Amino acid sequence: MKWNVNRQLVSKIDQRHTKSYIRDDGRFGFRVNCYLTFKCSLDCHYCTNKYLDGVTPCSDEMDLTGWMKAIEGFQLPIMHVYITGGEPTLHPDFSDIVNSLLGRGYSITLMSNLTNGKMGELIKDGAKENSTLPSGKQRFRILATRHVGYSSTMFKDRLEELRDYPIYPLEFEEEQLLDVSHSLSVMDKDKCLNEVKFCIGPDGKFFTSKRDLLENYAGPS
Repeated sequence: MKWNVNRQLVSKIDQRHTKSYIRDDGRFGFRVNCYLTFKCSLDCHYCTNKYLDGVTPCSDEMDLTGWMKAIEGFQLPIMHVYITGGEPTLHPDFSDIVNSLLGRGYSITLMSNLTNGKMGELIKDGAKENSTLPSGKQRFRILATRHVGYSSTMFKDRLEELRDYPIYPLEFEEEQLLDVSHSLSVMDKDKCLNEVKFCIGPDGKFFTSKRDLLENYAGPS
């Protein structure tokens, strides 16, 4: 059973990070994975950021201006921005980055563990631009994952809190999908790291895969 769950996890990760998009208005672009920060409120043993050497990577971090320059100057057309980390809501400019990207026409998926105590306030501020769009046309969604070590009750309470904000749709995964991922084979970990394409690190460097990104930031800064 563990093997099947692990394979499903790898498959889902592949599908999330390698798509290109054509919107109703004809706009075409790729998905880019923006690692706002490697800082995190949790220390999960199965975190994909630890796949190379078991250590959380470190990096300097850009501010709002730096991120807008990095994304606008990307060498390929971008339409969908995956905001990830670490826990991206810990970045001091998180809300401004989200609003600025929405204002420039990008679609956004936020990957979060929902542990930030200021989550509701940050999302409310960051989703202002999204609230002006008609129903079904919103371009900001959250992919929330409850990890081991975070209360199920607190996680579900945070989800309910976020349902009051202009986010469409709100998706989440339960921990059992990820709880066994530490037992992934070396081959599956390599597959995961190599299939996550088009990454921008916290300091603005571009990488063609997550493997390249982790190799660059390995060890203490």
